[in-house]
Amino acid sequence: MGETSALACLIGAAILIITGVGSWRTMFGVALGTFATASLLN
Repeated sequence: MGETSALACLIGAAILIITGVGSWRTMFGVALGTFATASLLN
């Protein structure tokens, strides 16, 4: 994911949420966990 643009990731997430394949709760939880871990270890 380091080589992928943030805009492409957001568009992909939006498509998954709109089509019902992905859960916004799961995606939000992953983003929040990533942010919290990065903040703690930085």
